[in-house]
Amino acid sequence: MDASTVSIPRFAVTCFLVTGVPFGLLTGALTGFATYGVLGSPAVGASVGAATAVLAGATFGIAMTAILGVMHRAGARLPSGALADVHQSDAFNVQGDLAATTEAAVQALAQLGVTPAREVSGDVLVLWGRTSTSWKSWGEIVRIELGPPLDGVVPVHVTSRPTWRTTIADYGKNLANVAAIRGAMGADQPART
Repeated sequence: MDASTVSIPRFAVTCFLVTGVPFGLLTGALTGFATYGVLGSPAVGASVGAATAVLAGATFGIAMTAILGVMHRAGARLPSGALADVHQSDAFNVQGDLAATTEAAVQALAQLGVTPAREVSGDVLVLWGRTSTSWKSWGEIVRIELGPPLDGVVPVHVTSRPTWRTTIADYGKNLANVAAIRGAMGADQPART
């Protein structure tokens, strides 16, 4: 299974901005207030706070980008230079009828700790649910679309994404979810297009 990837520069910029800017603003504000209170001059407090904000934000942003990048790549078990996107999907075919494939999908979701909800969209059956929270994640939304069957083959489309849309690193959780479902369902053919 090929993982959908995100470019390292895009990840680095996003991670830097999401972690460094808020930390820098908070640190600058706290330093400015502390300096203003100690030295008694709003101008001195603002200038010291601004300098501290830039330095602290840049340092923290660079450190968090490096830490999250390494942990994210290691968790996804990808080669150097590749980062897995937090939104993963896969399409494949499963031999059999819709009832047997549905049961296999329910069992695959059960292995992830998901009790699926069922929806019907036209002639496609959709199973979806949320994984539990762990130290790595706030949980993921896993969705399996089954059908329509044709000649003893059921097309399957699996997606896994973080519960929080603002997640920038999932340490390979969504990639692992999709791979686990593919393996548990016995996928043996590429997707029919």
